[in-house]
Amino acid sequence: MGFGGIGSLFEEISGDVQQGKSMLGGAVPGANTAQYMQQSSQQASSQQSGSASTDQLMFAALTGDIKTIKTFLISNPDINTKDKSGRTALIYAAIGASSEAISFLLQNKADPSLMDNYGKTAKEYVQFIVPNLVKLFPA
Repeated sequence: MGFGGIGSLFEEISGDVQQGKSMLGGAVPGANTAQYMQQSSQQASSQQSGSASTDQLMFAALTGDIKTIKTFLISNPDINTKDKSGRTALIYAAIGASSEAISFLLQNKADPSLMDNYGKTAKEYVQFIVPNLVKLFPA
């Protein structure tokens, strides 16, 4: 089973980080997290659509930020929302290897069978990235 999509994902993320962008379309968190959060907040205020809040959900899942995930679910109960890559919060939690976020999302009815635009599920990403977290997913 080939994982060309995952290799491409990591190349895309690495390229974006080197260029000072996150894969969610903003500044790279880490060295300047405050700048990223300020930019995300400004995007959320300026956009009428749910894309900014969706980006925040995906980033929260990637980083294991359960508080932000809960906040998103209060205003948008669709836990299976997808971004432009077709990835759900559960897929981002798998990519970020966040066992807490994976467990929380699954407990709140995240659908582990949903695939991204590359045809991969969260479980497939976790099998490749951190195989011991597969046990969190239903059989």
